[in-house]
Amino acid sequence: MESLSESTSAAVATSEPTTMEPTTLVDPGFTNDLISTEPNFTVSTATSAPATLQYGDLADNGFVDGFVEGVFCRTFELINVSTGLPWFWTIIAGSAFWELLCVPASIYTMKRIAQLESHRPNITAMQAALRDARRNNALTEEAKMGICLEDYYRKHDVEEMKPYRRLDNVISIPVRFYLFLGVAKLCTIEQLTHSGFSLFPDLTVPDSTFVLPILVAAVSDSCIRALIRNMNFKDNVYSRAHATNILRLYGIPLIILASKLDIGVCLSCITVGLLIRARLFLMGTPAVRLYFGLPVIAGKDRRRVPDIRTSFKLLSQVVKVKQP
Repeated sequence: MESLSESTSAAVATSEPTTMEPTTLVDPGFTNDLISTEPNFTVSTATSAPATLQYGDLADNGFVDGFVEGVFCRTFELINVSTGLPWFWTIIAGSAFWELLCVPASIYTMKRIAQLESHRPNITAMQAALRDARRNNALTEEAKMGICLEDYYRKHDVEEMKPYRRLDNVISIPVRFYLFLGVAKLCTIEQLTHSGFSLFPDLTVPDSTFVLPILVAAVSDSCIRALIRNMNFKDNVYSRAHATNILRLYGIPLIILASKLDIGVCLSCITVGLLIRARLFLMGTPAVRLYFGLPVIAGKDRRRVPDIRTSFKLLSQVVKVKQP
């Protein structure tokens, strides 16, 4: 028995140890990729913020071809790059800049209108005499009254302010029109997809909530009301207020139109409208009017904004009277 155990022990001692082949659980190529210092994947930048705009980027990408882009778009580029403001506030600052440039022309026009209205009684009398002479085919009298009226204008340095000759219209209408086109063009660049304002993060799409379109119409209606309130009905015919009041009817169509515009364009329109409303409010206060040499409108010469139904009724009567 002892010899058997000794022979078994000798056999175990002299036999070579058995080795197990390791089972490959992980692909060697995958482990090499993991320990590699160079990444083998690409991060999608579809949702990442675009590169910050630099001076000349709009020109390099063809966004400033022509007058509108060359002047108005460069203004927004200058404000954004110089101040580092988010694009939401850049649109507001740029729109305010252009609207404030129109204020001197508006004040000058108001002075000229006030100067004309101070001579309104004499001018109205001469114009009535001129119409009577024309109606009676009195050519000599008509020519005489026409010369007298022209001499009166020249002597007192006044003139009838036709809409196309008013300095505020000559300057403000083109500026606001080109500002609208410039902001609309600006809303096509990638940077405006990140506005920096959480409520309206993308300025290049219409406002689906209808908040901004409604604000555009509300600000427009407020400006019309303030314009009527600033009319001096002691010297002006009340029908002018009713004619202006008719403009309030386009409020609903304006909401529909603004809902098709980009948020950046609506934001610019609201900024311009609020500045116009603020200017009309300030120019209606006695202290500001006295400072600029404008006559103060007494409370009795002001009128409440008429309702639209009354405006339609009175204007239809005026049209019937003027028909031959």
